[in-house]
Amino acid sequence: MAAEAKEKTTALVNKMNAETEVKYNEIMAEANLIETAIIANAKAMAAKIRAEADAYALKTITEAEKENAEIVAQAIGIEGQIEQALMKGSKKKRKHLQIMGRLEAANSLAGNKQTVIYGEQGNNLVANIETFKMVFGKDGVGAKSPRPN
Repeated sequence: MAAEAKEKTTALVNKMNAETEVKYNEIMAEANLIETAIIANAKAMAAKIRAEADAYALKTITEAEKENAEIVAQAIGIEGQIEQALMKGSKKKRKHLQIMGRLEAANSLAGNKQTVIYGEQGNNLVANIETFKMVFGKDGVGAKSPRPN
């Protein structure tokens, strides 16, 4: 009887151990499934956050580049206007200096009593000297400036 009881006890312990191991394996499998689901969910959320951050960064950079391009375009336009104004001013200044040089030469020539003018250009040169005197006066300083032809 003792041997029989011992066998029953051993069988019962073995059965309990088997059931415990089955239950343990079921719990571990369920825990692994939960863990896998949590990790997959976390990876999906991380990927979504990364994608949103990348999209925001791209949008921000694109907007900044657009604003920068508009400012650069305005600057280039202003630079072109300035260059155009400078060219007009430089052209007028060169023309003015050229006229003033001619008039100064004509005035110097008119002031020299020993100058003799020969040839067909004589009348034209004398007309230039007289025009200079009319515009600027006999001393060479006047209120009007000559207009280019």
